[in-house]
Amino acid sequence: MKDLNYDGTVGFQPDIVIHSSPNDVDAAFQIALEIARGTKKVDFVHHPSSPLYIKKPVEQEYIQMTIPTKEYRLLDLFRFWNIVQYFYPYKNLLDREWDEVLAEFIPKMEEVDTAIDYALTVAELIANIKDSHGNCSSALLST
Repeated sequence: MKDLNYDGTVGFQPDIVIHSSPNDVDAAFQIALEIARGTKKVDFVHHPSSPLYIKKPVEQEYIQMTIPTKEYRLLDLFRFWNIVQYFYPYKNLLDREWDEVLAEFIPKMEEVDTAIDYALTVAELIANIKDSHGNCSSALLST
C-alpha cells in the first residue's frame, strides 16, 4: 500500500519546503546544505489537521523485559519471517524453503526459557538468511 498524502494524493511529497525569493536560489541551496549536514534543525511538514493524515504508530520499547513472553517471541519470529518473505531480494537463493524455517522456529521460540537461549535462537534464525547484512546484537552475546 502506498502512503497517502495529507491532501489525498498518492506519491512523493516534499518533507520540507524552503521559502526564498525566486531570484535567491543560492540562499535556498545553502539552507538545503545546512539541513543535509545536520547543522540546521527543521521541523518536517506534517498536516495533522487533514482528515486524511496518516500517522505511523510508534511502538513501545520493552526495555524492562529481559526475556520476551512466548507471545512476543512468536511475534518477533513472525515479523522477521514476513520481512524476509516479502522484502528479501535473495530469498530465491536460500538453501531451503523459507516456510520450513518458520515451521522449525515456532517450537524453538515457544520453548525458550532463558535470555541467553532467546538471543541464541534469534541469532540462529537470522543466520538462516546467510547474509552478512543480517545481524543480531545482544549484550548477552557480546560478553
